[in-house]
Amino acid sequence: MSYCPNCATKIASDAPECPKCRAVFPPGAAWAPVEEAPQIVPEEPESAPDVVVAVFGRLLVLCGVALVVAAMTFVAMFAAFSGGGVGHVYIAWALVACGLIWVLYPIYAYATRHRKGKSGAD
Repeated sequence: MSYCPNCATKIASDAPECPKCRAVFPPGAAWAPVEEAPQIVPEEPESAPDVVVAVFGRLLVLCGVALVVAAMTFVAMFAAFSGGGVGHVYIAWALVACGLIWVLYPIYAYATRHRKGKSGAD
C-alpha cells in the first residue's frame, strides 16, 4: 500500500490519481505515490481576534481609499459645473485612483495573507 504525497491518504501504488485530494500521478513522472506516509503539519485555525483585526484593517484601508476617490470626484464635478476648465483633470485623477485600487489592493491582499502549507521545521 502506498500513500498520496499530497494528502497522505492510502492509495494503490499504481493509482492514476488520489481519490481524496484529486492529485494526478502521470505515468513515468516523479510525482507518484510514496511508500512511507508523508508527515503533514496541520494548519492551525486563526483565532477570532486575528480575523477581526484583519477584516477591520482591510475595511479601513478600503474606506480611506473610497473617501479619497469620492472627494476627488466631487471636486471634479464642482470644477466642471462651476465653469472651471480643470474638471477633467480631477476626473482623470479619480480614474487613476480607481486604477490604483484595482492594482494595489490585490497586491496588498497577497502580501498580507497567511502563508499556507508552512512546515514546522522552518
